[in-house]
Amino acid sequence: MDYIQINKLSKKPIYLQIADSIDQAYHARALKSGDALPTEKEICSAFHVSAIVVKNAYQELIQRDIVKREPGRGTFIKKMPKFVLELRDAFELFLKDGPFERKITYQDRYTNTDHPHVPKGEILIIYEYLMQQNTAIGFRKLFVLEAYKNLFLKDGEASTQFTIQKPHFDAMTSYFQMINLPAKDAYLLNLKPNAPCFYQPVRFGVENTFIASLQNYYPGQFFTMEETHEARVH
Repeated sequence: MDYIQINKLSKKPIYLQIADSIDQAYHARALKSGDALPTEKEICSAFHVSAIVVKNAYQELIQRDIVKREPGRGTFIKKMPKFVLELRDAFELFLKDGPFERKITYQDRYTNTDHPHVPKGEILIIYEYLMQQNTAIGFRKLFVLEAYKNLFLKDGEASTQFTIQKPHFDAMTSYFQMINLPAKDAYLLNLKPNAPCFYQPVRFGVENTFIASLQNYYPGQFFTMEETHEARVH
């Protein structure tokens, strides 16, 4: 219960302090899916607050879709659904059907002269996260030649997500493999280093020119894979 922090001198309502503490612990992975939360009585006793304060805190977390209450059992962190990946075309079709929020969070540029898996030239690098229940559960890295960026960005650089316009490409290769996430990439998803992950590199070409490389990372904690043409939730 040490993840709950209350400051009675703060102007923030105590029920929100409790809710925010649990919310932050959840997103920091101090609390995991299925973990039981303290009872209302336990919180009241530990922090000398009223039962209505704790009820309001848990109701707030229910509205945020973080916890669920099971009559006779208690209050628990909600389990994150596990999504089925398509064996083919998951780089776009699966995401269109999935209940995700997609956000471009980072862009950078550099000139590639020798990296064999990235197009040579002026490169735009885009990070796009997959969000579910306000939690990042996967991400994608796109390396695209500046001249072709409009084939991926809906509204130029102001886009919040990218869309792959497949009819414009005449060469695409894609495959899946299992990898262990390097520490840097695992950190982006608040996972432990070497967490198992489905990795999917995709190459795009236009008129026999290698123009873009997309790298998708789907952690095994949230995804499973089978040969299917539908994106389904377990």
